[in-house]
Amino acid sequence: MSFDVTYEIEGSFRFGAESFYTGPQLLSDDTTLKGYATFGLLVQKIWKHMDVFINAENLTDQRQTRWGNIYTGSITKPNFRDIYAPFDGVVVNAGIRIKYC
Repeated sequence: MSFDVTYEIEGSFRFGAESFYTGPQLLSDDTTLKGYATFGLLVQKIWKHMDVFINAENLTDQRQTRWGNIYTGSITKPNFRDIYAPFDGVVVNAGIRIKYC
């Protein structure tokens, strides 16, 4: 399930928020995982020749590696588990966009 909302003052400002819930999942080893929720935000200020933005994702810091190892076996002969959740936790990025026209 997901929810997205955006708000914009045309030519001046943008805001976006997203959230989603991933329900319980059955893995190939017959274990069932509990569901998890996460959300993100985007804010953008707009000027005539330049935009500045900041984006944040996975603000609930959900990580598959918090719930168990991503592999079993030795480091030389690993057996990788199913991928079912984010690996990288909270991600924040920002930028500047310059308009030449």
